[in-house]
Amino acid sequence: MKMTTRSCMLASALSLIYAGSASAAAVHTDIYSAGAGTAGILLVDDDGDGLEEFRWTFNLLNDGYNTSTESITSASIAVTLTEAGNGSMDIAAELEVGDIQEYSWTVTTGTETFILTSITSLSATGLLEMEIEADGGSFYFNEAELNANAVSAVPVPAAAWLFGSGLLGLAGFARAGKKA
Repeated sequence: MKMTTRSCMLASALSLIYAGSASAAAVHTDIYSAGAGTAGILLVDDDGDGLEEFRWTFNLLNDGYNTSTESITSASIAVTLTEAGNGSMDIAAELEVGDIQEYSWTVTTGTETFILTSITSLSATGLLEMEIEADGGSFYFNEAELNANAVSAVPVPAAAWLFGSGLLGLAGFARAGKKA
């Protein structure tokens, strides 16, 4: 019986200690909007009629991301494009994420989503440099959305520690009463 009481007390104390390292999850989003449909930014592959590439920066700090208390665990980017209707069958886009990742795909009107595989820089700064480039044909860049899942440590309130020490004290009194 004594081992059971000690085991329960130890389990209670450990659960309170480990509760201090609990975490809360949050999703942070930043959207860069250039305009819908043909109101977007026209990107053209090397023919001089428009931009070949366009750069912008995602900033999760504007959405409340805190680099000192949160850490990003996963992130994705959704890019919306509209075909320019130039009759080319080889419309292609290239998306550069910082200096680390690169995605290429055949453009169709709609949204493409990419899962980021390297998020260390994003987690550390909350910023992500982006570049989209016409790699064949032309298209309108309409919108890009960054979604990042972050966790943060949640401190245990002082009341939980006080409650835990009170439980240990009661267990001590109960034990002392049984010895007498």
